[in-house]
Amino acid sequence: ADVRRVLLTAFATHDSASLQHTLWAMGQAVLAAHDAVAEIRFTLPNQHHVMVDLSPYGLRNEGEVFVVTDRPFGVIEGTVTREPS
Repeated sequence: ADVRRVLLTAFATHDSASLQHTLWAMGQAVLAAHDAVAEIRFTLPNQHHVMVDLSPYGLRNEGEVFVVTDRPFGVIEGTVTREPS
């Protein structure tokens, strides 16, 4: 249960440059929080979200309203492993 909390916290608080970057940050967070975990594997959807232009409505979008795109879409898989001691 705590691994889930660590993953959600890392996901929600991480400033992502890419899905791979987020995957790495989430994996590192779990390894840092749980010495018993040696490896964590992810299979994550790579679906893009684009900021909506609200200017036609006289509004500004300050990074709050996004729309999901139908392309490109795929799956990113990755494994984050603890360095052997």
